[in-house]
Amino acid sequence: MTSISATLSSSDRLASSGARIALILLRARAVLVLVLLLILFSALAPSFLTTANLSILTKHVAISAILAIGMTFVILSGGIDLSVGSVAGLGGMVAGYILTQGVAIGGSTYHPAVFVAILATIALCLVVGALNGWLVSRAGVAPSDTRDACPRAGAARRGRSATCPRARTACSRARTACPRSGTAGS
Repeated sequence: MTSISATLSSSDRLASSGARIALILLRARAVLVLVLLLILFSALAPSFLTTANLSILTKHVAISAILAIGMTFVILSGGIDLSVGSVAGLGGMVAGYILTQGVAIGGSTYHPAVFVAILATIALCLVVGALNGWLVSRAGVAPSDTRDACPRAGAARRGRSATCPRARTACSRARTACPRSGTAGS
């Protein structure tokens, strides 16, 4: 009897270790794909893993990474702010304009240093972001998140369960009608 239980427990251990490995692989699938791409690109182009190329890749990814970090906090707070890309584009256009065309002051054109142009662009983007934040928090303009498309928001505000058939999330404040049910939030 002990040999059967020992056999079962060892097979259970093998099955549980196999499941554990499968779970680890499932959780790390993005990292695994990145490692496989790194190996593939290194094999196809010998200059891929050079310091110069990695420096260029880091510079190109930095802007998207900074935007992604900011968007992470917005998404964690329950909203989706679609204006981030627009503000980033505005900042790029303003910086490019200031650096190439200069700023007209009193009939003459002033060409500021790069650092001054960057500071002016950051200040403009901060003002636009603060305006967006004020419009959402104080003026009542709805942020573009999935809760705005849910019906039966009145039921959710009164403490009853309200689930949107379209977004499959609990409603908290709908302002538009749901296309499936035809009902509108209150």
